[in-house]
Amino acid sequence: MVEKDAYCMDVVHQLLAVQKAIQRVSSMMLGRNLRKCVIDALEEEDNAVKKEVIRGVLNIFKLNRCR
Repeated sequence: MVEKDAYCMDVVHQLLAVQKAIQRVSSMMLGRNLRKCVIDALEEEDNAVKKEVIRGVLNIFKLNRCR
């Protein structure tokens, strides 16, 4: 669109649409992977593994809040 000299606001709308689509896919992937990871960790006998997974999940959410 930029190469074809499209109207600026049309380009901005397309960029926003792409960003939203990427966010939706990222959220879906994160949710699926987190569920499996957390469930697998909770089934572990080793408490150190459980704590490490929980710590990792909390860090992910801390990082996302800072953005």
